[in-house]
Amino acid sequence: MQKIDAKELLIKYREATASKEEKALLIDWLTQWRQDEETGLSEEDLLEERRLIWEGLPVKETKVLPLRRWAVAASILLAVSISAYFLLNGIYMRVPTASVYNNDIDPGTDKAILTLSDGRRIVLDNSAAGIVATEGNVSVKKTADGQIRYVVTEGQGSDNTGFNTISTPAGGQYQVLLPDGTKVWLNAASSLKFPASFSKGRKVELQGEAYFEVVKNKDKHFFVNSGKQLVEVMGTHFNVNAYKDEPALHTTLLEGSVKVSTAAESKLLVPGQESVLSASGLDLEQAKLDEVTAWKNGYFKFNGKDIRTIMREISRWYNVTVEYQGKITAETFDGRISRNRKLTEVLKLIESAGKVHFKVEGRRVTVMN
Repeated sequence: MQKIDAKELLIKYREATASKEEKALLIDWLTQWRQDEETGLSEEDLLEERRLIWEGLPVKETKVLPLRRWAVAASILLAVSISAYFLLNGIYMRVPTASVYNNDIDPGTDKAILTLSDGRRIVLDNSAAGIVATEGNVSVKKTADGQIRYVVTEGQGSDNTGFNTISTPAGGQYQVLLPDGTKVWLNAASSLKFPASFSKGRKVELQGEAYFEVVKNKDKHFFVNSGKQLVEVMGTHFNVNAYKDEPALHTTLLEGSVKVSTAAESKLLVPGQESVLSASGLDLEQAKLDEVTAWKNGYFKFNGKDIRTIMREISRWYNVTVEYQGKITAETFDGRISRNRKLTEVLKLIESAGKVHFKVEGRRVTVMN
């Protein structure tokens, strides 16, 4: 491809002085631009220019785009921001004129409630950094970056054998460092119950979804009980998705090894595998690791997900209820969108695939065909 002065062409485009040939050259270059390419512009500036050009493309409703035109539109939409894009997986595009956005909703934030064994409840999003509670020989500290850390002081008082629970609401997430040094990232609408000192063993109870980085201890294995299954580990990185409104319970292994057991059977996982517990039993599958850990890394990742699965994630993160109107597409979506974006931005990106549109009223989202 011919080398161009991207900065000069972008200035001409913004000032409406670019010729037809220069506009075509610019759009062609934006389609093939690579992030390692030297341009003299920041990546953020280039992606913003793509977004602005995309918004200016004259796309008519329900029009089948020529292959080249679709490739340009898909490429520009792909780079809406550094951390947010949506891959179009169809060639039909339409302007969502039927959509209604009466209000907008901010994304979730770091917030949770810590319930101590004596019944005390601490709202973690409002509490200042420092010691937020003390139980026997255990101090609960909130760090400057917002996570909760348990510190056990040996030889002071009796071991605390009670249980604490950290719970995130819909629209919240939190990180906690357990007494044994294990790190846990808790997703929205989830809770983790755990012993305050781990002196009698390392067993926790999970509802919802969490990512674990377990400290190895050959004498005390780590157990995660999520109701229908028990995960046993020595030291490893894994994710458990045990939301009650999901059709199956997924345990995904990134490092080490884990054993997943039910009342009827057990499976040993190796890195890159996940167990899927459904009504038909416990099965092993190859995991989509980038999709599984997307929530922890700050984005939604859709690898062939249908709209109902996507909207369950969105409802938890934005604390909204979701309703469906009419016959909803069974087609799937592929792409990645930042979880830091406002709700309507996320919905508009999904809507750009031309398969669904939305109505937002208060905290209710209606999905329409």
